[in-house]
Amino acid sequence: MSKWNPTEGRGRDPILCLVIDRSAVRGDLTRCVAAAVGAGVDWVQIRERDLEGAALLAHAKEIDRAARQAASQRGGCVEIFVNRRIDIALVLGADGVQLGFDAVDPQTARRLLGGDAQIGSNVDTVGSKVDTVGSNGKTRGTNDKTGGSSLKIESSIKIGISAHHPDEIRTAPPEVDCAQLAPIFQPLSKPRAAPYLGVRAVAEAARHGVPIIAQGGITPANATSIAAAGASGIAVTGAILSAPDPAAATRALRAALAAAPRNRPGTSPTAPI
Repeated sequence: MSKWNPTEGRGRDPILCLVIDRSAVRGDLTRCVAAAVGAGVDWVQIRERDLEGAALLAHAKEIDRAARQAASQRGGCVEIFVNRRIDIALVLGADGVQLGFDAVDPQTARRLLGGDAQIGSNVDTVGSKVDTVGSNGKTRGTNDKTGGSSLKIESSIKIGISAHHPDEIRTAPPEVDCAQLAPIFQPLSKPRAAPYLGVRAVAEAARHGVPIIAQGGITPANATSIAAAGASGIAVTGAILSAPDPAAATRALRAALAAAPRNRPGTSPTAPI
C-alpha cells in the first residue's frame, strides 16, 4: 500500500472533505464552497454526474477557483478532487481523483497518472499532444502519440476508491492511497441506497492499512466517534451545503474532529455502532 498519510504535515486532526452536489446547496454554490473552505475544509470533491465534457470542466474550474482563493485568504491550502474523470483532473491541475464503481480501475489510473501519483477509491486522452498545467503552475504531463502510447506525468495526484464494506478495502490493490467508506449513517443529502454500516465498520476498515475517509450522515454529533475509530477523515455534503450557515457548520465539524482521541487505526474499543 501507499505510504501516503493524509494528515501528514497538517497536524493531527483528520481531513474534512466537502463533496459537491449542486442539488443540496442553499444559495450560491461558489459562495458556499468559499465559506466552507475559509472555515476549514481541507478537500473539495467535485462530483456532478449530470455534467460532462466542457460543462463539467467549466464547473470544476469555477469550484477550483473559489476554493483556492478562500484557502489563500485564510493563509492555508485546499486540495481539489475530481470524481472519475482523470482527463478533467489533469487539465484542471487537481490534487486528486476519486474512482467510483463505474470509473477506470486503480491500476489503469496509476499508469495514466504516473508512478508518483497518489490514488484513492470509493468503496460503497485529449488531442495528439497535451501539456496540462495545474493551479500551482506545475506541468501535469504530456501525451505525445508520435512517441508511442505512453503518458508521461509529473504528478502528485491522489487516487481514491469507494467501498460499501470493509472487506472491499481489505482487497484493494496496492495502487490505492485512500478509500471512502459509505454510508456510515443515513445520508443527509440523498436517499440511502445501501444499509448503513455504523462506526464499527470504520474501525474494521482502518485495520487494513488504507486511509479511510468516512462518509454518509456525518454530523458534529457523530464525527468525533468516527475519527476515534480510526478514520483518517470524513466526507460530507448536506451537513455543510444544506446548512443555513456553511461556515458555522464547517467550524462545528472541525471542532468535533479536533476533539477525537488519536488512536491507532481501528483500535477504538468504545466506538458506538
